[in-house]
Amino acid sequence: ERDIKIASMTGLEAMMDLANKWGAIIDFDTENLKINYYAPENYGVNRGLSLTVGNLMEGFDLNISASNTVTRLRAFGSNNLTFSRISPTGQDYIEDFSLYMYPFEYDSVNNVVVRSSEHMSDNLCIAITKYNEFVASVASKFETILAKIETIQNILTLQSQTLSRITIERIVLEDERDLLLSEFQPDRYQWGDGTWNSSGNKEGTIAHLDILARLEAKKAEERQQQTVVTNFEFQLADAEREKADHLALLSPSKHYTLEEWQELQPFIITKEYSNESITNELDLLNESKLVFSQMRDPKLVLSVNIIDVASVIECQNQW
Repeated sequence: ERDIKIASMTGLEAMMDLANKWGAIIDFDTENLKINYYAPENYGVNRGLSLTVGNLMEGFDLNISASNTVTRLRAFGSNNLTFSRISPTGQDYIEDFSLYMYPFEYDSVNNVVVRSSEHMSDNLCIAITKYNEFVASVASKFETILAKIETIQNILTLQSQTLSRITIERIVLEDERDLLLSEFQPDRYQWGDGTWNSSGNKEGTIAHLDILARLEAKKAEERQQQTVVTNFEFQLADAEREKADHLALLSPSKHYTLEEWQELQPFIITKEYSNESITNELDLLNESKLVFSQMRDPKLVLSVNIIDVASVIECQNQW
């Protein structure tokens, strides 16, 4: 789900802006007068041309660049939207330290380190592993708590709307009562005829008593509905406390020693991702996972020196 707003742009600028927001590649179909958007991994055609050293390739240089490595990604959507409310850890970021833990292996059954990390201590790697396992083990419970909160919130919204409607109806009856009592009959010959009382107004008349009866019934209905709303507010507060207690179990202080936490700090490499077109928390979380998967690994930099196929007559069958 995306919220796209286009203002003060040319057609070309709007197309480029959409491609940027979606992370897509634009394909101009001039034959059918269409514009197509493709995910980068779905774009291109394999025409069977292969390059090897000595075959159209003079040489290549492959390097690994870790300068833009990311271990923690914070994400923001429209109007500073975050996914912290639905995040299993209650945070507005996702993180992964597997790059710096490599090639760590741990036998949790026998509590034995099979292989050590090249960058982190065994104790830190074990703490990270156990923390991730704990988060995964309580994820379903957290989803249940979130579902409960959402259900109560939806019901509370409906019940609050009902209370607002009843309150408005009560106010209308009070206005109707006040308007009735403001009426006065100057003709004394009509006083006391049932429509008017002996003082020339309508206090105590059938019409007045009817409004009072309806008003008292409406007040009773309002009090009853207020009790319903209050009960759901208490239920929501209990569910929010349950969520807070759950998230407290995920506090780093409960899973890392001070030494482990201090050792971890240099490996926390944070970047931010922002997409103003995203208006839904779950969409933002899923998009962040996709973006993070592309950012967290070191980049492979490949430099290739190839022959200009179009200038070699012997390669015309590969043009």
